[in-house]
Amino acid sequence: MMSGTAMRSATVLLAALLFVALCPAGRAAEFYVATDGDDAAAGTISQPWRTLGHALRQLGPGDTLTLKPGTYKGAPVLNLHGLEDSPVVIRGADRDSVIIDGTLRREGEYAGGRDGIKLENSSWVVIENLTSIGAQRAGIFMVHSHSITVRNCLIADNGVWGVMVDHSPDVLVEGCDISGSGREHGIYFSNGGTDRAIARGNRIHGNSACGIHINGDPDYGAGGIISRFVVENNEIFRNGRPNGGSAINMTFAQDGIVRNNLVYDNYAGGIVVYRDTPKAPNLYSKGIRILHNTVWFPEGQGRWTCAVQRESHHQTVKNNIFVGGDFGTYCVMPDSIRGHFSDNNVIWTYDGQLKLGDTRVDISYTLDAWQAMGHDVNSVFADPMFVAPEEGDFRVRPGSPAIGLAEPVGVVHDDFEGTARPATGATAGCFERPAMPE
Repeated sequence: MMSGTAMRSATVLLAALLFVALCPAGRAAEFYVATDGDDAAAGTISQPWRTLGHALRQLGPGDTLTLKPGTYKGAPVLNLHGLEDSPVVIRGADRDSVIIDGTLRREGEYAGGRDGIKLENSSWVVIENLTSIGAQRAGIFMVHSHSITVRNCLIADNGVWGVMVDHSPDVLVEGCDISGSGREHGIYFSNGGTDRAIARGNRIHGNSACGIHINGDPDYGAGGIISRFVVENNEIFRNGRPNGGSAINMTFAQDGIVRNNLVYDNYAGGIVVYRDTPKAPNLYSKGIRILHNTVWFPEGQGRWTCAVQRESHHQTVKNNIFVGGDFGTYCVMPDSIRGHFSDNNVIWTYDGQLKLGDTRVDISYTLDAWQAMGHDVNSVFADPMFVAPEEGDFRVRPGSPAIGLAEPVGVVHDDFEGTARPATGATAGCFERPAMPE
């Protein structure tokens, strides 16, 4: 017979095991959805559920929901919470054949399909390896959420935005292909509090306005500033038609890093920092580091490769390659010079004339005047010698003035391709290694 002490110990152990079994963090499981499934089934690989909406309501921390190939209605994701070490994962079995079709009538609150997937009041959720197309508003929309990852998704031909992030900090958009946004931007990090946003390794193209827009927008509260963001290793091209907007656009944005991006053949601006006027005269953009980017316009196209405007200040612009720009290759307006620093850049125009400023408003600097203010003392005004920019090859050829020009910066260790940057004598622009001679 078990002693009283042994019985008490066994009871405690049983209670602990039951707690672990019932605790959301300990119950991690893998569930499945298929277009020929049944919401009354068990949700296993052999007995999958049928609808995304039903499946999402069953998930908790650590769970993974795999969507089998097929076309699905979108669904709202409300109050879905994982944990930092056990997020909820919503995963397509195959990106190209798992499709959230925003044109299909949706169940529940958002019948009619404003967004492909909308996350609201949710946290520690990963969405990966699927396609979201044809929504009236956004392919993926996040609002009043935090710690959301969108990875390796194809997001195309949605009515307003590809990915929209609203009042939601700690969002990562990584390795996605985002195109065809009908009215606005590929990625929109919007409204105060969307801090520590990261856009990394995405291919963003053919959107009607900006490729990436970062906008704290004081009109919508929460401090009106987005801070400590990172935009890195993105390929951003052919955005800004017909509605304008820069490839990388930042307003009411502070203390961010823009590094190793390849920006080419866009129709409006390249990399632009500004503040919307006359909004919030006490707020502004500041402290953004623009490092090791390559920005190119074909002749006669685009506004500026890089511009800092409208009372923005304390920006750093180093180790970049800037080519072309119809309004001026590199523009820092007089109201934004305070605390500004730029150097070790390659700057070039097709007619060989230095364009520092904005030709539309007759503001320009001579090289002597610009360098007398401490800017671009070690920069080079010369053709960077790209291999074949019209064909999308922006590596530089041997002998390029970009080789060895860059000065090391502590927040850039690798290049666009993941090649390590040397401690000294690095190459300006997003590619470290020059093309090998034929």
